[in-house]
Amino acid sequence: MGSERQYPDAPELDGVPPDLVAFVEREADRDADRVIELVRRAGIPPGPMDRRVLLGLGAYVRLREWERAGWNVHRDAGLPSAADALQELIAALEAATSHPGRLTAFVSVCQRVYAVLWEAFAWAGPPELGAEVLVGTGEDDAMLEAVARFLLAAGSKSEREEAA
Repeated sequence: MGSERQYPDAPELDGVPPDLVAFVEREADRDADRVIELVRRAGIPPGPMDRRVLLGLGAYVRLREWERAGWNVHRDAGLPSAADALQELIAALEAATSHPGRLTAFVSVCQRVYAVLWEAFAWAGPPELGAEVLVGTGEDDAMLEAVARFLLAAGSKSEREEAA
């Protein structure tokens, strides 16, 4: 279904579903494209950048996209708004000139953004539907349970019809 690897030479991750690995690879590419566009529009000349800065910009553009779509899943998870995340990244960059660990500390925000991404969004949404699909938050547990019961019942009915 959506598990085709974009980077087949990358190491296998034991215990990680192949669909999740493919999802992370696709989303990393999407974030990279959005960061390139952001840097280009900001007039920053091409050249090497610290990977933590790129990761931070990737988190910022993802938060910005979620907010533009009207989603607050990141805020519900205790993450900052896109504007606040960008300000935190800028502050971390400024502080990193005298305290290099400050930039590394911002990486935890990035990790939490990506945790929300793979916990709350359909892994096959972009390739199968051409869009991000928000599939669950804590409030949706009852609905998901009802859908699961419906699908199980529908499967049982279908199996009974096939047996008849």
